[in-house]
Amino acid sequence: MNFDIVIVGGGLAGLSLAAALRRSSLSVALVEGKPPDFPQDWDARVYAISPANARFLDELGAWRHLDATRMQAVRAMEIHGDAGGRLDFSAYGAGASELAWILESTLMQRELWETVKRQGNLTLLCPARPRDLMLAPDAAVLTLDDGRQVTAQLVVGADGAESWTRSAAGIDVRFDPYDQLGVVANFETELPHRDTAYQWFRCDEGVLAWLPLPGNRMSMVWSAPEYLGRDLLSLDAAGLCDRVAEAGGRKLGALQLITPQAGFPLRLMRA
Repeated sequence: MNFDIVIVGGGLAGLSLAAALRRSSLSVALVEGKPPDFPQDWDARVYAISPANARFLDELGAWRHLDATRMQAVRAMEIHGDAGGRLDFSAYGAGASELAWILESTLMQRELWETVKRQGNLTLLCPARPRDLMLAPDAAVLTLDDGRQVTAQLVVGADGAESWTRSAAGIDVRFDPYDQLGVVANFETELPHRDTAYQWFRCDEGVLAWLPLPGNRMSMVWSAPEYLGRDLLSLDAAGLCDRVAEAGGRKLGALQLITPQAGFPLRLMRA
């Protein structure tokens, strides 16, 4: 099988690139190990999408099809420093309709997946996993685990931080840990967030962010020192709700856990 471009990885990066090439004259293949799984509950992993990124997704034809009931505009930001300082931003003050959008990772991935499935110049190889990569002067040859060979002028590694493609291409990488965990969870809130995102820079406890979700809900991202992150992960639902509410000065009143907390090691990667 011969293509101009082969993209390895069907996450947000790979799907976005594939969809962005839909109006080109290039032939594209996308290699992905398995179809994405789309949970019905709220996704603990959310993204803050800038207006520029929203325009990009709109150009791909994906933005207008996203479920508006799962998206939340950010129209104000309230940022607190560890020595009492404070910054406030508003979309109105910036002459914009919103500062950002908060939406779930799986919400975007679902729509981009459906977009590329309908794409005329794209061949979706799924399920398929790469087994070998040979780089020749005139082309790259990707061998899949079922023995099929895919030839392309360009192979794109969009297969994550532990990229098989990067390793197979001989690109060295160095990881420098921050000794921090990114702890995430979603909550129901007693008080309305009024389209506001909150952030606290805490001297010994990292950076805490509350991102508004539709309705009386918010998504927490706490970039915490590892000892604190482990403590947050060990708390039961009631304990976590109380700890997070207290850390944010109970700005949104009492909290109720929607999705269990999860932690991700934070590290710097240099390729």
